[in-house]
Amino acid sequence: MPEATELASNRFLYDERHVSGLNVIRLLRERRNMPLETIADLLPELLAFNRESEFSPDTWDEVIDAYLNGPSCGRLRPAFVAAREAFARHGYAGVNVADICNAA
Repeated sequence: MPEATELASNRFLYDERHVSGLNVIRLLRERRNMPLETIADLLPELLAFNRESEFSPDTWDEVIDAYLNGPSCGRLRPAFVAAREAFARHGYAGVNVADICNAA
């Protein structure tokens, strides 16, 4: 998250960048079920992408999909690809973490 402006030792000023960051975090947790550690890795780049304007949740989904399918995702990509394929074949209820790990 961006640094807040310190008004006093116990008071801080937050702006739209912080609101946007919280919206992205909530979206990733609710729609993607991502752990906070993964969100922490993705957040700086996603927030940098959002400097020009606010996006809808559907637009964020497109941005996140492009990011997760791009070369910059690195170590996370095999697990996401395996999860997506497993969910497509068996549905969410028919897949567990061990299935995804074995496929990745």
